[in-house]
Amino acid sequence: MTGGKDDRAQSTTIGFVLLVAITIAGAGAVVGLGGQALEDSRSTSTVDRVENAMTQFDSRTSMVALGDSSSQRVEFGDGGDGTYGVEEDAGWIRVTHHNYSDGDDHEVYNESLGAVRYTEGDTTVAYQGGGVWRSDGGGSMMVSPPEVTYRDATLTLPVVRTVGSGGAGGAPTAYVRKEGATESIYPNSSRSYPDPDGRPYLNPVRNGTVVLTVHSEYYEAWGRYFDTRTEGNVTIYHGNRTAHVELETGGDVGDFRLPSRSNAVEARGIADGHSVDDFSITLESDNGNFNNMYFAFHGESDGKEYEMMIHTPSGTNPKCSGGEVQQTSPIVYDILYRGDGHDDVHAWTNDSVETDSGPIRFQCDGNDVELAVDFTGGTNLTYGDHTVSNDDLERDWDDQINDSVHFGHEQDGEPMDVEDGNETTSRHLVRHYMANLAPDIDLVVYYSTGGNGNGLRLNNDMSYGSLRYETAQGPQYITYLHVTENRVRVEFR
Repeated sequence: MTGGKDDRAQSTTIGFVLLVAITIAGAGAVVGLGGQALEDSRSTSTVDRVENAMTQFDSRTSMVALGDSSSQRVEFGDGGDGTYGVEEDAGWIRVTHHNYSDGDDHEVYNESLGAVRYTEGDTTVAYQGGGVWRSDGGGSMMVSPPEVTYRDATLTLPVVRTVGSGGAGGAPTAYVRKEGATESIYPNSSRSYPDPDGRPYLNPVRNGTVVLTVHSEYYEAWGRYFDTRTEGNVTIYHGNRTAHVELETGGDVGDFRLPSRSNAVEARGIADGHSVDDFSITLESDNGNFNNMYFAFHGESDGKEYEMMIHTPSGTNPKCSGGEVQQTSPIVYDILYRGDGHDDVHAWTNDSVETDSGPIRFQCDGNDVELAVDFTGGTNLTYGDHTVSNDDLERDWDDQINDSVHFGHEQDGEPMDVEDGNETTSRHLVRHYMANLAPDIDLVVYYSTGGNGNGLRLNNDMSYGSLRYETAQGPQYITYLHVTENRVRVEFR
């Protein structure tokens, strides 16, 4: 056959060329991939160094912010292609006392946090609020914790605010110094709530809830930190990049102004057992008339219900003369309880409580008549029925009342069995039933005048009460709040 040797020679040449081409292409790919891997490794190594430097910066800055040093300097390593900068408007922190008084909210503190930030592409590492945070564009993580601590129902918040401007690349040195004196926000007797009494910022924190909110690029990491440190209600809002934690106030509610009808006295963190020491109210009428009044507190928790009702019958119209009450009349006092189902209903009554003295009494405040009711006093009630009709009670109590019940706590003479006709004191019953509904109870106010409505018109601003109890301990409660503002100025050179 002709041409055989030439064809084989040509094939050999083409094969050699292809082999060289493949080798070169493969070598190029290896070099390219290796170069990218080297670049990624270099970038990772740089960010790791920045994290370590930022953690050191965190430690040094805390010394300045919290008073151990007047100034510090921190040398940052080579930041590669990234840059460092001070952003004093980055993020903010807010402390709000929700429902501090009869449904009102009050902003205790709201200021910017600022940050010292390293940025390289989508990656940032930042010092903010006394902690170090990192984001790679797809979420955030905590590198070291912020200056926020929660222990034994005490929230301690030394807010570290970073001020300054400017930035630097390469391997700069940061200079940190104190900016002004530490400012005490809470407690602080010179600051007060905007209520009529001008209640000062003092511990223990009472009523409602305390909410700590942080707006930050690293909000998700802040939220996870709150979640690991407390059992409060932690919520993350992606839309406005905020995280907040809500803590229930614990400790004594103490003295309170009477809420308006359908609003509540909030009892939070009641300890186990008969822990209520004092529950009393003083009612004052706008027109001095207590004729045909129905007044109740109703509580509900986990399917259990509780109501205590005071009824002043028609014709009750006491007057003050010479500082003494005239024309006092007996009143009705009912206590009702429903357990986990409609087959567990208790009723207690006293249909002739004398009101000239004792734990339930009319009294004079100048020329004005008041009705003072000590629910934890020694008024006797009898088991088996209630005097006030269902139409005038705040809740429906049409269910069959138990013939007998068992009280199983370890205080006030319990354990004990109760049967129709047995007597005990209002103090025993209030402590027992509130223990059944604890630890959190909204005691909702209800009142009406019954009949034609020409009786009582309560003056809520002049009516008041007191509720005190032992406090439960738990990671969802707050009893003591400590907030300070600490400003530091940061400069790069």
